[in-house]
Amino acid sequence: MKELRIRPQISDNDLDTLVKRTQKWFAKEKKERVKIIVSFKGRQHAFMNTLGPSTIQRFLAKLATYKVVNSTQQQGKQFVAVIDA
Repeated sequence: MKELRIRPQISDNDLDTLVKRTQKWFAKEKKERVKIIVSFKGRQHAFMNTLGPSTIQRFLAKLATYKVVNSTQQQGKQFVAVIDA
């Protein structure tokens, strides 16, 4: 399983770069899953319930052709989702 770690306030250009990287992973290895992790530090914890799911949803909206295995789940100081080809 591949892992992508992103911050909650990622710019759109950086998000597009990660989407292209994910699509390349799926093109090379058909049975690979990708785990998306949005981690928070310091004062970002105050906005955890709003920024975490919205950041993952922005990412998943750009990869709508792939299926979501595990939807957005909070695990401690991070939000996690898993997608599959």
